[in-house]
Amino acid sequence: MANIIRGLTRLPIISRGIVCSINIVSEKVAQVVRTILEATLIKISSIENSYYKLSKPWVPTGNFKIKVPLQTRSSSGAFIGGSTKSRDGIYLDINSGKLRAFAYVGTTLQAVITDTSTNYNDGVFHIAELEYQDTIVKLFMDGVEVASGTWVLDGNQDILFIGSRENSTSFTGILHKPELLDLTTPANSLY
Repeated sequence: MANIIRGLTRLPIISRGIVCSINIVSEKVAQVVRTILEATLIKISSIENSYYKLSKPWVPTGNFKIKVPLQTRSSSGAFIGGSTKSRDGIYLDINSGKLRAFAYVGTTLQAVITDTSTNYNDGVFHIAELEYQDTIVKLFMDGVEVASGTWVLDGNQDILFIGSRENSTSFTGILHKPELLDLTTPANSLY
C-alpha cells in the first residue's frame, strides 16, 4: 500500500490510467489520506500486470453487470475474483484463451459459462461483459453475446479482486476502467 522512504510515506495513486505517487511526511497523515481515498474511490483506472484488492468486497444487491476492457497475450489469468473466505464469489477469467465465468454459492459451484468459439489472448483490446438478470447469465465479448447459462445466487456473492483471484493466477495484460454495475441499486456500483 504505502512505502516508507527516508521518513516520507509514499502513497501510490492511479488516476486516468497514470500511476503516480504523493509523498507525505507523517504516517498518521498518510493513514488519513489513505482512508479518505479508499472511502471515496469509485473510479478504477488501468491495471497492468498487477491486481487491485478492493478495500471491502463488492456485493451486488440483485441483478448486475460487469464490464472489463482487457488486452492480453496470456492463455490464462483471472481478472475478476471474489473473496474465498466463505467461497461465495463471482469470477471472470481467461482460460486456455477463452472467456469464462463462474460463481459459488457457499461451496457449491454454479454453472461454468465459457465461450468455446474464440481465443481472446491475441493482444487486441476486447470488452468482456457479464450480465446477471434473474438467474440468467450472459457473457458478451465486444458487444456480441458469446455464451449463456443459469446461476441461482443467494445475494452473498462478492467481488474482492480486480486483476486476480485469491490464491490463483493473476491476469497478465491490461485491464482498463473495469465497471461493476449494480442494476438493482445503481448507487452500489463501482466504476
